[in-house]
Amino acid sequence: MTETPLRPRYDISEGWEFVRGRVPRRWLSGRGEAGETVHLPHCWNRTDTFQYGRKSYSGRGAYR
Repeated sequence: MTETPLRPRYDISEGWEFVRGRVPRRWLSGRGEAGETVHLPHCWNRTDTFQYGRKSYSGRGAYR
């Protein structure tokens, strides 16, 4: 017996834009420069390496 889903499933984890830091509202509404293209889940400290006396980024960030 073949099961059919009751509702369609959409993958919304791909094709997000990410910017480190604070962004203006116009960026969130789709205007402004493009950010880095990422897929969710995303870790913005992924490329940070531990160095004594240096902190990883822990500030603001925005996705659209």
